[in-house]
Amino acid sequence: MRSSGTEKLCVNIIPKDSVVFVDNYFNSLPLLETFTNNNINCVGTIRSDRMEKAPLPELKKGKTRYTFDFA
Repeated sequence: MRSSGTEKLCVNIIPKDSVVFVDNYFNSLPLLETFTNNNINCVGTIRSDRMEKAPLPELKKGKTRYTFDFA
């Protein structure tokens, strides 16, 4: 599913500076960019096949990855 339906729904209905929680089925980098451009904060997981070659550090065996990004 492309994120355009989710984008249209959220951008037209959700007030600016809101926080949206997104399931990994609907989340994608273009969706996150649209939210950022419209002052909508987003929290959720994203599937590895929807990362669109985003640079991520390699996870070494036995290590756990925790990341936080505050814009």
